[in-house]
Amino acid sequence: MKKLFFLLTLAAATLTAAAQKQVTCHIEGTFLYTPRDTVVHLLPFPGDSRSHPFTAIPVKDGHFAYDFRTDDAGAPFSLWARDDERMGFWTPGVFLAVDDTLRFTFDRPRRSPVMEARSADNRELAAFRDTCNRRFNFRETFEGHFDFAYSDTPHKPTPEENEQRRANILGQDAYETDYIGRHTGLTGLYLIMDKMFKCKENTPEPYVELYRTRYAHLFPENSMHAYIRAMLDVRKVKVGEQLPDLNAPDADGRMHSLREETRGQVAWVDFWASWCGPCRRVSRAMIPVYEAWKDRGFTVVGISRDKDVKDMQTAIRKDGYPWLNLVLLGDDYQRWYSPLPQATGATYLVDRDGTILAIGPTVEEVEALLEKLLPEESETPR
Repeated sequence: MKKLFFLLTLAAATLTAAAQKQVTCHIEGTFLYTPRDTVVHLLPFPGDSRSHPFTAIPVKDGHFAYDFRTDDAGAPFSLWARDDERMGFWTPGVFLAVDDTLRFTFDRPRRSPVMEARSADNRELAAFRDTCNRRFNFRETFEGHFDFAYSDTPHKPTPEENEQRRANILGQDAYETDYIGRHTGLTGLYLIMDKMFKCKENTPEPYVELYRTRYAHLFPENSMHAYIRAMLDVRKVKVGEQLPDLNAPDADGRMHSLREETRGQVAWVDFWASWCGPCRRVSRAMIPVYEAWKDRGFTVVGISRDKDVKDMQTAIRKDGYPWLNLVLLGDDYQRWYSPLPQATGATYLVDRDGTILAIGPTVEEVEALLEKLLPEESETPR
């Protein structure tokens, strides 16, 4: 019995040590064009350098090199040119955090770099991307779709080109789901995570089913599972359902429960960030509505995704938001997602019991619903 206990303890210690093993990636890169900026950003996927800590790697004479170390073994990390980010659209090169030597080639602006790797995991990921590019013209179909926004003479796709793009998208989705089902490794887990990041609550059901039946039990220490589970929760956020609760601090560090702050009132919940211009325009437009209805059972809670509380405070002072604002520092699970086509924050109108009445409503729609929900004689419950 003592021997068995010792062996079990040793096995547990070995597993713990393996889970905590630090990995090292030597990263090199080359630009085949001259970027206007001389920095590339490195951070966890699907992070955003506007709201997450990142590593800035200097580029000199078109080349860069960096020894990257992390305890988050097997997790995906992304690398992109800051020049592209400043233009508003960027496509990162993604790699898996395993012991490796990686080389990235940036051959065109607004395109993900081509990756070469030594490890089996990253070679598999690179080979998958290469196959998608050859079979479905991935880089032009997906990444080149937004080139028109940065061209002085934008090309308007013909109906034939649009049809071909649609065929490429459907073809890649079919190939990807088949691949994920046949190759149950880190690449497959990452592809499920990537699809959920892109589609959020609209993630196609085959990806969800593959995760639940083939991947949920694999690599239990991998951090991708936490993100995927959070995205599965996002699928439950629908009109008629309860808005999930979350706990977050205000600017002074005091913790608040979203559910408690909105309980018993019709509430507009506003996910925003100081760097998101469209979000702030929507928030400013809601100020007169809040002032008109705040004494009749209506409230607003803002939730910022800034990585520095001071940025949130500066924006609040400038825009004059009179309501409670909380901050999700380093929002790893992307609660700040948009069910709308625009790349902006999400807004929800919820009833007194927390039921979602509308997702992304306009100011006019909010006012119309308040007229029905809060007759003039109603008073704010206290």
